[in-house]
Amino acid sequence: MHHQVSELFKGAEELRIYLLENNEVSFLSFADENFRKLFVVASASALEAEICQTLLAFAHKNLSEKHVLVHFIQRKAIERQYHTWFDWRSANVNSFLGLFGDNFKKFASNRISNDEILIASCRAFLELGLLRNRLVHDDFSSFTLEKTTHEIYKLFSSACTFAETLRIMLDEFIEN
Repeated sequence: MHHQVSELFKGAEELRIYLLENNEVSFLSFADENFRKLFVVASASALEAEICQTLLAFAHKNLSEKHVLVHFIQRKAIERQYHTWFDWRSANVNSFLGLFGDNFKKFASNRISNDEILIASCRAFLELGLLRNRLVHDDFSSFTLEKTTHEIYKLFSSACTFAETLRIMLDEFIEN
């Protein structure tokens, strides 16, 4: 997940440097404005894919691949449902955690609340998701994105911690 987005960021940086070195300021401005939007969507999409894959892998691990619930979970709980799982305007992921039941929500909330990096990661994750939704639903071409490419990349890098920790928390919860 992180590799593809990092490569996209690297390519944008190389293009920015090239345009600066060749005094192509108007092309730089145009490329930067559009790339930042693309980068938000690409980053949020990578996180979506990672979290969906985590949940599907968790179902496979805890049920057999042939179990009918795995297919039900994939088709009715995961596919095209991701954006309904989160309260994107919230400062935390509690609504998402609650979808796994009160016991998991309490377990995961305690883990998150005791880890400043994870708290920041959850906020970055939600901010990226909200930005993606605003871009997609509020007229992509005229949307004004206030963040720089570096700020977006920083949000993405931080948000990856939440996506990675979710997998760990699910496994730890089942093992205990």
